[in-house]
Amino acid sequence: MDRSAAPTIEATVNDRSVENPWVLETIGWGGVMLDIGCHGSEYLPEMAARANRAYGLDIEQVPHVDGVQMVRGDVMNPPLKPRSFDVIVSISAIEHIGCDFYGQIPSEDADMTAMQQIRELLRDDGRLLISVPYGRGATHAWFRVYDAYRLRRLLHGFRPLSIRYYRRNGNRYERCMAEEIADAGFDLAGFRSDGLVLAELAKGPLTQTLSPLETGCARAGGRG
Repeated sequence: MDRSAAPTIEATVNDRSVENPWVLETIGWGGVMLDIGCHGSEYLPEMAARANRAYGLDIEQVPHVDGVQMVRGDVMNPPLKPRSFDVIVSISAIEHIGCDFYGQIPSEDADMTAMQQIRELLRDDGRLLISVPYGRGATHAWFRVYDAYRLRRLLHGFRPLSIRYYRRNGNRYERCMAEEIADAGFDLAGFRSDGLVLAELAKGPLTQTLSPLETGCARAGGRG
């Protein structure tokens, strides 16, 4: 075969190109882990290999994954015991909650309610890994883009362990500061975020204010 005649195919980079490696870098080992909105989560087999027990929660029936106990249910009223999980992962899921497109009852603040339900599922020393689109605040038919104000509201009751911001530059994502993507939109044609935030969180007091969100790339003791 003449390789010089073969067409060049450029893979499309999307949110998962950043999110999946970050999850595997951050989840750690051991304990009881839960993936919320687990349908299509590519990291589930590795999560199962690392966890003592692994669970997936989704409103739809999800195909079997070895080592993962699938639970069909709604995060707004999760059929799971409170304070049961050491690590909870929610990747590109929260921004869809309460949007009419998915047959849910439309609710402007359903995502906030869902986050408080997630907080109840975490053990006191547990961690939450979350990603959402970030930039110019907007609500579309099936998802939201979070600005700094709404992100602070979303993470009420948590304290940041590490926060990363990314901007899309053509067909790649680059680490950046929050203010650099304050006006980022969403690439509807490519179904990918122009700005993205990945946050590793621990439980905090319900009066907690998240000032580090403004500066981005923050980690306790330094740059994440």
